[in-house]
Amino acid sequence: MLTVYLVFMALAIFHRNKKTYIYFKTLTSLMFVITGIYYGIQNHYFILIPTLVGFFIGDIMLATKLRRSFIYGMGGFLLADVWLLTCLYELKNISRYDFILPIIAIIFITIIGKHPKMHLGHYKKPMYGYGIILSLAVANSIGCYLIYRMPTYLFLSIGMVFYFISDFLLMFQYFYKTEHRDKLKLAKMFFYFIGAYLIAYSIGV
Repeated sequence: MLTVYLVFMALAIFHRNKKTYIYFKTLTSLMFVITGIYYGIQNHYFILIPTLVGFFIGDIMLATKLRRSFIYGMGGFLLADVWLLTCLYELKNISRYDFILPIIAIIFITIIGKHPKMHLGHYKKPMYGYGIILSLAVANSIGCYLIYRMPTYLFLSIGMVFYFISDFLLMFQYFYKTEHRDKLKLAKMFFYFIGAYLIAYSIGV
């Protein structure tokens, strides 16, 4: 299953035909959902499946050419993050350390938003909300590993860190004026697909 996933991932990342690109991206995204379901059936553990489905929906929305595709994509990922965060708070109590990363994210968005090459426009406020929820989800995935020290939470936390990095790169890909946008896209997709697979794989360990 991993081999098939890596093949689809490589095709999605390096495919140059814009007309068929979305099909390879869809197949790759579908594969991490299938991976999660496969391990979920094995271990009778399906709680992370809605998060993977949210990723899938958000990913496909970003790949479309709809007028508000970015907002639709962000909405899919936001729902996925909210579900994951809710699940994680069932496993651990709220800690003041949970808010360190969200505060850093807010400060970063505020500072980078003022850079002359960064044009967040009317997406700035949604970025704040999304950044807070995503940062909380990442912080709590790490917190769960530190508490339980189980392989499941190790792979989940690593996957979430990769996912976090991919969203950081995505912000620059979409809103930062640079000639390296294609390189940012490749790096973003690499971190995203690896992160999503690790989250799906965490169900099986």
